[in-house]
Amino acid sequence: MKQVRVIGVGSPFGADRLGWCMVERLRADPRLEGVGPRLALLLRDRPGMALLQDLRDAGAVLLVDAVAGGVPGTLVQLPRSALLAEARPLSTHGTGVAEALLLGQALGWLPQRLELWGLETGDGHRLPEPEAMERLYLALWHRLQDLLAEEGGEAKDMITQTWGTDYE
Repeated sequence: MKQVRVIGVGSPFGADRLGWCMVERLRADPRLEGVGPRLALLLRDRPGMALLQDLRDAGAVLLVDAVAGGVPGTLVQLPRSALLAEARPLSTHGTGVAEALLLGQALGWLPQRLELWGLETGDGHRLPEPEAMERLYLALWHRLQDLLAEEGGEAKDMITQTWGTDYE
């Protein structure tokens, strides 16, 4: 049984802390207490190539990050295929998430279930409005429930008992 990992990518500043806010909220959610080592909730400050270690050998990974530009508060969800299609090396001087994903793909280290979740942040100076943050959290929560059930094995019954069988 492989681990499901939710990785808040960013920094502790401005809108870039969006991923961290989501992971910290998941960490505080008492419904996740019984899940145990099948779930890792990680915070990464501009990880660059170090992200590869978090991706390797995972059953599923949800990257949570602020998405610069666009209309603030717009939900963004990219599956693995779209995420890799969008990944482009930007510079030889610095490495970021895009470069780590491209190298991870070349090495065969990316999980099949890899997704990016986030919110567009406009100019990137502030977190989106609380209503948008709540929509993202609920979307992540439902996706995480699905992934844990898929990876579940014997833990699937515990998840159903803890969360119920629907999302309401």
